Amino acid sequence: MVATAAALTLLAGCASNATPQARPQQTQQEQQHDGTLPNRESAADESEPSGEHTPDHMGMPPPYEPQPLWPESGVVEFPHEVGDGFTGGTDVNVTTFFVSSVYTDNDYNLLSVRVADNFYGYNARDYSYSNLHYVDGVLCGGNGGSSESEIYSRTCWIIGTDGETWMTSYSADISYEDLAGYLRVVHDALVANAADIS
Repeated sequence: MVATAAALTLLAGCASNATPQARPQQTQQEQQHDGTLPNRESAADESEPSGEHTPDHMGMPPPYEPQPLWPESGVVEFPHEVGDGFTGGTDVNVTTFFVSSVYTDNDYNLLSVRVADNFYGYNARDYSYSNLHYVDGVLCGGNGGSSESEIYSRTCWIIGTDGETWMTSYSADISYEDLAGYLRVVHDALVANAADIS
């Protein structure tokens, strides 16, 4: 009986992997235009951190004027290159709280980028990140790692008038300066796309 259950589980796993999808299935409550976030009012979860609509700067307001990140269509388009051989941004993952994509280079380094129509992640920085500081106008901080030799995540954020964009790297070879520069490329593309009403 155990062998039969294991075989059925294996077959079910194979069947579900037969047609991979770039984007996860959305529930009926979440279904909207392809690439858009669901309605935040209907998807709100009381267990989520407070501060959905107002950024909490924790005494570190951005040294720039926030601009809109989301185009009127609600579909985020990431640039295909961010510099230094990092390409990607084409496979987009849509979740309840943000849209994400990844960039990779020839050395298998990975950059994870997300854009949200809220400030949950930005407002929760003090719970997970240390060494918060601005790098060329981009707020950055680290998560984990107890020494300089350990590989830990580095994350940088840029807020807009209608949400936030943030990028994370887990490579010790990618400095805060590099990461801030890559995020700036994505941010500038998002702002330009949001401003293009044609």
